[in-house]
Amino acid sequence: MAHFDCIPSLFHLAFGKNEMDKSIEEGTEFVKKKLERDFNKLSDRTKEEIKDRYENIMKVLFG
Repeated sequence: MAHFDCIPSLFHLAFGKNEMDKSIEEGTEFVKKKLERDFNKLSDRTKEEIKDRYENIMKVLFG
């Protein structure tokens, strides 16, 4: 769940820290998949509690 509070750090990981030679599309997809994996690892109860927040984050960042 921490990644949902530190989204800029995921973009930094994708484009900076690991020095990935990624296009904007590849880096953005990396962040999107990471957030999806993190959400899917949550318990059903926790998913329900943050579902609206997760959906809003995904909508704002990825359309």
